Amino acid sequence: MATTKVVYFVRMRARENHAEEVRELLLENFANVEKDPGNVTFAVHRSRDDVNEFWMYEVWESQEAVDAHESSSEFLDYRERVRPLVDGESVVWGNTSLLAVAGYNDSP
Repeated sequence: MATTKVVYFVRMRARENHAEEVRELLLENFANVEKDPGNVTFAVHRSRDDVNEFWMYEVWESQEAVDAHESSSEFLDYRERVRPLVDGESVVWGNTSLLAVAGYNDSP
């Protein structure tokens, strides 16, 4: 049986005057995720229309890989540092199932 990938979309808005700090923290988190076993894809995006808006797209091999990432000291430190810089009401988080995507060899 094939492993079910875990796929997240996350949207957040930096508080006014904190967009660059959020950007730096997201890129720092990205560098840490690249080293995580079980990470398939991790992308960080910034809106072209709103410099305060950021998006992340994550694909993980399993829930266990996500749990390992989210319990790491690097992630816990990142989360505590980014929280005060982001409008909490702006955070949208979606746990999704992949239906299809071009160029991705695990499309159903």
